[in-house]
Amino acid sequence: MRLATAATALALTATGCIRAIPVDPSVLGGQAMTSSVYAADGSLLTTLHAEQDRRPLAFAEIPTVLVDAVVAAEDRRFYEHTGVDVRGIARAAVRNAESGSTSEGGSTITQQLVKNTLVTPERTYKRKVREAALAMGLERTLTKDQILERYLNTVYFGEGAYGAGAAARVYFGHAATTLSLAEAALLAGLIRSPARADPIRDAKAAKARRAQVLAAMVSTGAITAAQAAAAGAAPVPRVARRDDTRHAAAYAVQDAVSTLLADVRLGDTAEARRNALFRGGLRIDLTIDPEQQAAAEESVRSLLSAPNDPYAGLAAVKPGDGAITAMVGGRDFFGTRDPYAKVNLARGGSTKRQAGSTFKVFALVAALKAGIKPEDTVEAGAQVTLPCHCPKPWVVDNYEGSAFGRITVREATESSVNTAYARIVQRIGGGDVDRGMNAVLDVAEALGVRGVDEKRLRRNTGPAVVLGAQEVDPVEMAAAYAALGANGVYAKPYLVASVRDAEGKVLLRNTPRRIQAVPAGVAATANDVLQGVVRSGTGVKAQQARPVAGKTGTSTGYADAWFVGYTPNFAAAVWVGVPKGEVPMTPENGFRTVIAGGTFPALIWGRFAGSALLRLPNTAFVTPEGAAVSVRMDRYQGCVANRWTPEAWVERRTFEGGSEPKNVCADPTGPAATVVPTLLGSDSAFAAEQLGHAGFLVRTVKVYDLRYAPGAVVGQQPAAGATVAPGATVTLSVATAEKVPVTVPSVLGLNEESARRQLAAAGLVADVVVEPSCTGGASCQARLASDAGKVWRQDTAGGSRVPAGSTVTVAVGPRQGAGATPSG
Repeated sequence: MRLATAATALALTATGCIRAIPVDPSVLGGQAMTSSVYAADGSLLTTLHAEQDRRPLAFAEIPTVLVDAVVAAEDRRFYEHTGVDVRGIARAAVRNAESGSTSEGGSTITQQLVKNTLVTPERTYKRKVREAALAMGLERTLTKDQILERYLNTVYFGEGAYGAGAAARVYFGHAATTLSLAEAALLAGLIRSPARADPIRDAKAAKARRAQVLAAMVSTGAITAAQAAAAGAAPVPRVARRDDTRHAAAYAVQDAVSTLLADVRLGDTAEARRNALFRGGLRIDLTIDPEQQAAAEESVRSLLSAPNDPYAGLAAVKPGDGAITAMVGGRDFFGTRDPYAKVNLARGGSTKRQAGSTFKVFALVAALKAGIKPEDTVEAGAQVTLPCHCPKPWVVDNYEGSAFGRITVREATESSVNTAYARIVQRIGGGDVDRGMNAVLDVAEALGVRGVDEKRLRRNTGPAVVLGAQEVDPVEMAAAYAALGANGVYAKPYLVASVRDAEGKVLLRNTPRRIQAVPAGVAATANDVLQGVVRSGTGVKAQQARPVAGKTGTSTGYADAWFVGYTPNFAAAVWVGVPKGEVPMTPENGFRTVIAGGTFPALIWGRFAGSALLRLPNTAFVTPEGAAVSVRMDRYQGCVANRWTPEAWVERRTFEGGSEPKNVCADPTGPAATVVPTLLGSDSAFAAEQLGHAGFLVRTVKVYDLRYAPGAVVGQQPAAGATVAPGATVTLSVATAEKVPVTVPSVLGLNEESARRQLAAAGLVADVVVEPSCTGGASCQARLASDAGKVWRQDTAGGSRVPAGSTVTVAVGPRQGAGATPSG
């Protein structure tokens, strides 16, 4: 059939019976173009494509060696004919007749371009004649270089790659502009038989076809025989390089794709949007910060590394803007054995989980709006039962049955006291729990929290929702808390910054959508209270070298654990749990410890924030003028500090303007004795600041101690409570993971336990061997008795300086009757 069709076309062309059909060049190049996804800094994250992958190249970008190879392999008379090569058709017909096959085609490059883009694929006489006519018309419209450019951007090279740009990346992992002779010849050979000559499937066939192309290039004079021999000896690629096999920010990319497929700005129908996204050559710019993203992924990976550890979802949102700067949706998006690998735990209706006590922040804001002050007190017994418009009274219990007595709203927040907050909700509603509940839910909704159905929060399941029974996700919680850091301005979170088409036209652009969701004075007061959670409450494991506000959360039965924290220019939420359902994270269920919000979530947040904040200015929480005031308070008495209140007792607290306390402390009535405050566990910068306010001089000593976060105070001298002279020096021992030089203490004469303890306190490891201090002689028995159970030899002398973490070997005399076997 092909021989007959070719012969017919040959005859018609030779006799001039085929007339050229004019062609509009704009209709060429109809193959799919790859869309590219970029991070906020312009770096490429990944590409999106469906069944085709094409990266258009300008002719100037196409290397000469590829042009020479393709012309030699496909159309040697390309620069001589006018669209249809009569001699080529005749030659192919003769050779195919001689071989009894149709292995050699007579179509020119121009005809192939027409066939690939303008005509239907069926092999009929009518189609072949139309192809020839269109090819002749195209030659009258475009130059040869323009035809080659369009051809090399549409022809199929196998492995899903349309166009030379995509093919170069798929087979060789680099741009087409740097193709070598061996690579160009291999690509040229693929055009005629992309499946049979595919090097990934059949290296031998690929080499044979490449050799044919190289020989053709020698015949055309494009290369020498020596060059052909050298190129023919080069290996062929055996692995296709897929842009989408593994890439950064995979969950963010997945989320962006889902968002765009529903965005009518990309098309009126689902099919139109999908075609635009996967075939339209779009440039999609996301708000992801690559460095924050890498830090977020590493924070989760490093702290939840054991096989039976739970999963984590994390999202970071820029306060006042709404840009999502980092997103971690699970362990590994590309995992092949994890059934939850493609489930985004950072965002999505079905993956939302109970908020636990992180929801108390909305109750705090509602309380402040209702005129309740941070220093107001509430009863906080172990359990409280309150009436409500529900089937039975609302019974609230504290974590592990703890009772706190009467405490302030500030203290209730720092210690996350359930019964206190139940009474706060009741007080918000003027004694009506349900009215208070609705006020809390109104605040949450104003801050973007929408629940599972993404519409409104559930209000018909009882007041327990205000203490954390409501389902949320990390994105909306990070955005809600970010609003507080932005003085109450809520910015709707967004991930896609802009989308441009292949010509650079902007199809959509997302900009911050802001609203004053919380009065600035209320937000400033809430920020002040929530800083206490991190400074000395349940969120201490999230402490940084700058003020941080936040809240922990743990759902009933330890099934969900949260920490949401923020500064004025950074906000992030971390959820830890099990994707398949509400599984209690306790040792009884195979977890290494009981997992609550103040454990792994706070640690993950702290490690992530520690990296992210290094690149952000140390912006202080502000007290908006007129909206809020800052007051020097006596932290122990709860009154306004007087002139004699020791600075160590003073804490600046923020109140909404007009609600600040006026009662000045009656005590002390004169200068207080200089008492060293308790600083253990505090951040070293905070401790030094407190000591300075109290009139002390400060000296810090780094101590190698991996049990505590770097920067934490693990020792102080003089001890807390000691009375010293004004201006005395307080030495702080500060934890570090660096192996700083330490002084080896002398432990000679100490018993084994005391020696181990002293060496450990110095940041050293004891290697204890039990062996006699002598082996004979009249005086040996007396010495053995004297050295029994005591260190008689120390290999590293006391007073030596060695790196922290070093091992010091000591010998302990055997107890009477015991052998000399090692005990260390």
